[in-house]
Amino acid sequence: MFAKARQFLEQDIGRLLSSFDSGFNHQRLVSTTATPPATLDGRLAQQVVRANFQPSDRYVQALAGTTKFRLDAGRSVRFDNLCLAGDWTYNGLNVGCVEAAVMSGLLAANDLLGRPHADQVVCWFGR
Repeated sequence: MFAKARQFLEQDIGRLLSSFDSGFNHQRLVSTTATPPATLDGRLAQQVVRANFQPSDRYVQALAGTTKFRLDAGRSVRFDNLCLAGDWTYNGLNVGCVEAAVMSGLLAANDLLGRPHADQVVCWFGR
């Protein structure tokens, strides 16, 4: 699994995120040791890698006071060529359900098409 992650970071991530055109800086990966490893393999070995495949693994909780931490649907402030969608985003409904995922997808589609962010998205109140 780590070989595939290394290959993706070294060869493919620049095609998806223009911020990484010059390559992935593995020094930005969090290290759990006082003296962080100098290599990408060493840093990757310290990351938590998990495949969420059970339905219960993929549920998004909406705990009180956590809405402010959700990323905006459709918009990515830090990365070009990245559009966020899913019930985990700030989408107006902000709970884990199919309706929130659809609203998020509509907001993301509006941004991709250059329309006003909430164009024809029912129940969108903004931040």
